[in-house]
Amino acid sequence: MSEQLEKYQELWRVANARRDFELTHLWQRSILLTALIVVICSSYVGFVSKAFDTEKSIDPLVFNEIACFITLVGLLFSLAWIMMGKGSKAWFEIQEKRIRLLEDKLFDDTFDGFKMDDDCSLKEIDACILSTKAGKYSPSRLNIFIGIALSILWTILFVAHFVMLSKDLGGVFCCCHCWIAMGLFLVFLLIVVTASCNVWAKSHALVREK
Repeated sequence: MSEQLEKYQELWRVANARRDFELTHLWQRSILLTALIVVICSSYVGFVSKAFDTEKSIDPLVFNEIACFITLVGLLFSLAWIMMGKGSKAWFEIQEKRIRLLEDKLFDDTFDGFKMDDDCSLKEIDACILSTKAGKYSPSRLNIFIGIALSILWTILFVAHFVMLSKDLGGVFCCCHCWIAMGLFLVFLLIVVTASCNVWAKSHALVREK
């Protein structure tokens, strides 16, 4: 029995280490994507500001084509942000599940309140966004929400520029700008559909619990 208990303890330590590893690297990966998103946002803002400079006029068709391309790149990395956050959350929740199962075997009722699945209550907890008290929020979910907000923003910007591009084409369907517009729209659909269908970097190890 003692040998089996030692095995449980070792598995418990490994599960905790894996959970901590995943949580730590989640924010490190977020920093990398943050840098990329900042570069893309800066490129978009810089390009739009230059386009509105009267001394450096640009063809409206070319302007909207380039703007659409930048927003597609932004959408691509924003969706990657969501996938990274959701995938990391899945892995550390798996470790939390293992920790709960092991703690039930390792600790008796005298340790209630210290186990992973025990109630985590506070005397003062306030969800009000203007309050300085502790709030019932999940940092990992907020990280995913950032990616969702960015994806919505880039989608709105793409649609706005694409609508302006379509108007500037004026019903002409036999020029290079028309083919570029069609290509941009197809790329947008490809990004959205493949991301929605979980085609990118799909993990075959993760399955839905039965």
